[in-house]
Amino acid sequence: MFAAIAFADDAAILSKIKSANIQIKSVESAFKETKVLKANGKKVEKSGTCYFVATTKLAMHYSQPTGEKMVINGKDMLIIRDGKTRSFNTDKNARMKNLSTILLCSVHGEIEKLCQEVSATYTATEKGDSYCVVIKATKKSSKGYSLIEITYSKADGLIKQMVMTENSGDVTTYTLSGAVKNKAIAESNFSTAKK
Repeated sequence: MFAAIAFADDAAILSKIKSANIQIKSVESAFKETKVLKANGKKVEKSGTCYFVATTKLAMHYSQPTGEKMVINGKDMLIIRDGKTRSFNTDKNARMKNLSTILLCSVHGEIEKLCQEVSATYTATEKGDSYCVVIKATKKSSKGYSLIEITYSKADGLIKQMVMTENSGDVTTYTLSGAVKNKAIAESNFSTAKK
């Protein structure tokens, strides 16, 4: 559906991103998260380590603040934030399924799949040593994301940055660095058990 809206160059860039990511079975990376709240302009900064195993496992373990985490393991999702622990089955929670799809597909370079599953269109450009993909929602809801901007490295296809604009106007930026790909990652990093 959306492929007809995208230009040939866009599709060629997505093909390069996807081809590079097919070779990536796992990634471990440092990350920095910056959220700017529209209501008051307050900026909240967090950081930690991100783990990804293609194509259904992603974990963000925060070192600042210590103890927070978000884990996606197939359809199971765990979020520990602000002293609260919440578990979700993404098959039964549309909002969490949307977030899970966005994160997993973005990290693995599956932009076309992402757009199909969350009703969005995309454009893609080359800028210096990066590929830049802009994803726009075609359906607006009170919750969710209106715009997602993802930057991938041309050298290896790894995601470098993702900027997610919520329909509320809040903006969250994830910047990844020091990525190590295709190394063994302990299964314990993807535990969704409440502790």
